[in-house]
Amino acid sequence: MRFRLPWWVLPALLALALRLAATLTLRPWHDEYFTAWAAGLPWSELLAALRWDSGPPLPYLLAKLLSLAGIPALVAARGLSVAAGVLATLFVGLAARRWVSASAGPWASWLFALHPLAVMWAAEGRAYGLLSLAVAWSLWVLGEQEAQGRRWLGLAAALGFGLYTHALGLVWLLAVLAYGVLARRTAVLWASGAAVLSFLPWFFVMLQQPPEAVAWMASSLRDVPAWARWLGPLRLLPPLSGWAYTLEAPAVSGSWQLIAAVVSLVCLALARG
Repeated sequence: MRFRLPWWVLPALLALALRLAATLTLRPWHDEYFTAWAAGLPWSELLAALRWDSGPPLPYLLAKLLSLAGIPALVAARGLSVAAGVLATLFVGLAARRWVSASAGPWASWLFALHPLAVMWAAEGRAYGLLSLAVAWSLWVLGEQEAQGRRWLGLAAALGFGLYTHALGLVWLLAVLAYGVLARRTAVLWASGAAVLSFLPWFFVMLQQPPEAVAWMASSLRDVPAWARWLGPLRLLPPLSGWAYTLEAPAVSGSWQLIAAVVSLVCLALARG
């Protein structure tokens, strides 16, 4: 009998290769140096410093733990992101197999493995790679729960992981909670509630974090044209997205990005069949 690799192996290897290449070649930026600096602090000083940051503590704590093993803090932070990006590639495919069709899994994994934004997230020592893992993980767990009626603890863990990773984890939790309400899924509501309860200790810390730490978000959004805000999700779908420039690669025009987005949607629709 001829041996065949599992469907997820090649997308995962491609994801690993691209993310390693990116993290080894891209120059660190100031937020990554902050992560490295914070991870080098004693535990008590680390938690005190994060009260002046704009997000949850998990990325810093994980980098701190790895640095205790002798790994340089910046290397630890970027290594965590690379690992999270590869795992997210797997979970994206698994989620697509549950929510769409068996044939959609490889398509979704290949798309995520190649996407410049996903590569960028996993190439820098910040929270975004871990956040993408949290979203993909919770999507898969939610699909497994729908298909097999499993308990809600796994979903609660994935949602809690997202909450402690990045402030946008709260936005994702609200989306999952809305699904639970509209679909009348009691287990989803229990999982969301458990995740919120687990996050309460840090939530009150976040309320005291300075508004200046997140002021850049509002200014950046104002700089984006209105049409780009509405078409943003569609333009970010294909590997030809405008985020290519963040990897110091040439970015194509907006019209080509939209064409590529339509092609990606068609491919996903075909995969559903």
